[in-house]
Amino acid sequence: MDFSEKINLLMKMVHTTNFELAETLDVDPSLISRWRTGERKVGTSSPYIAKIARFFAERIQEDFQKVAILELMGRHLEDKGVSKGDMVKFLTRWLLNEPYIDPESLTQLINKIGNTANYYPKLEARPLPTEPKGRETYCETFVGKEGLRAAAIKLLLQATRKENSGKRCFLFSDEPMDWIGEDPEFANTWSYLLMSSIKNGIQIEIIHTLERQQKELILAIEKWLPLYLTGSVKSYYYPARRDDMFYNTSFTLEGVASIRGNAVRGEIDENFTYDYVTEPEQLKKIEASFQLMKNKCDPLIKVYTDKIIDEYSVHDISIFNNHDGDFLTLQSDPLSGMDNSLLKSFLLRGGISPTKAEEIIAYNDNKREDLREGISSKTFQLVMSLPRITDVRKGIVPALIPELLSGRTFFYTPEEYKAHLKNLISEMQKWDNFEVLLIPRKHIVQSVQLFVVKDKSMVVFKHTTPRLIFVSEQYDMVKAMESFITNMVSKIPKRNSSKEVVIENLTNFIAKIG
Repeated sequence: MDFSEKINLLMKMVHTTNFELAETLDVDPSLISRWRTGERKVGTSSPYIAKIARFFAERIQEDFQKVAILELMGRHLEDKGVSKGDMVKFLTRWLLNEPYIDPESLTQLINKIGNTANYYPKLEARPLPTEPKGRETYCETFVGKEGLRAAAIKLLLQATRKENSGKRCFLFSDEPMDWIGEDPEFANTWSYLLMSSIKNGIQIEIIHTLERQQKELILAIEKWLPLYLTGSVKSYYYPARRDDMFYNTSFTLEGVASIRGNAVRGEIDENFTYDYVTEPEQLKKIEASFQLMKNKCDPLIKVYTDKIIDEYSVHDISIFNNHDGDFLTLQSDPLSGMDNSLLKSFLLRGGISPTKAEEIIAYNDNKREDLREGISSKTFQLVMSLPRITDVRKGIVPALIPELLSGRTFFYTPEEYKAHLKNLISEMQKWDNFEVLLIPRKHIVQSVQLFVVKDKSMVVFKHTTPRLIFVSEQYDMVKAMESFITNMVSKIPKRNSSKEVVIENLTNFIAKIG
């Protein structure tokens, strides 16, 4: 990778411009442009290299940025807590294509080679030690994909037994997932036994690996979604990428049994072996290893179901009031822009107690105030669809904001829906950075609302029964959701994207309601 490719990658990763970098270096922005295109080269003795390294080291604020840039430089063993000074050194060496081995170590090696007089060092005679003997343990061995499937069934059958109720199951594997999916009969048995285990009170903790392709990671979550809905699954991911030489698998039922296997990537299936361990002392060590690995991980997703939906309000504050990134949302029905006067009318109509109503209004007021503060420096892009006029007139359009805040089901009256749209127009006119885009309903899954704080977090909210809120701050998941919404935006003709046209369309819709 040459200098131009490196500088382009860094600028993209920290979202900076030619002008910002040029201002720091006290040069013309055109010079930055020529560096980026490769038209102008930067010599190894250039005084700009150290300044460029310091500029980017200071811009790297978030852990995910540090991890990504450290990986880009090939420093997989470095921790995200690396100091700014070390980051400057790493970036400088990387930009200069300097080796990681320090000159002093290399000098010592060369001197050692130069002073070596014999191929073999002189050995002094000494008595040989007694041959050590380890502690013998018993385990069963399973071979290949078929063996892993058999071992997994054996472990899950244990998890369904009454005597193991309430225990935890620890799962980790960075192998390809085809051992599950390529055999439909096994896949059905696997799913059935997992659900039976959960019904038996088993709690599952699973660590996903970033070695998987983004598509495979999302597919894994999709396959696990029914299990997430039970509230018995906690998922994690290791934020740095691991080596690409070995496959590792570890499935453990607490205090009962464990499946352990590893192999070199590229080996034939018959070389993959899995030990089924039941020896108590071995299990304690395996479980301790999983906990140590989990301590180095971050949550992959958090799921809130009807049983614990109220807990979401706590997370909702941290997600929606986090203005370090621009905000992007795709809504089948409006979940933004409701003012307190309209919210009060819903709560009054729903018979919500005055005390509870005051709490809801205060919460909504704080959220809206924080959002306004964020819009002053960041963008808020709302992509939404409008309901059928006949549904509005019949009063059967769901009112999601009061429903989410109160736990009661509400529907807009025609006048309430008009009031909501009028307030939305008012917000658009008040804030330059608040953008609303209209998209046909056929492009949106009607039961799902999507929210993204760019490069930070994402929320999927399913408002129909069973209600579900799905939250993740994992970078690949966030970027995938951002791309999904951006792709939706690309379906909107440019002539319909201007604020003036959107306001006109909303105004016309209000008039049609009557």
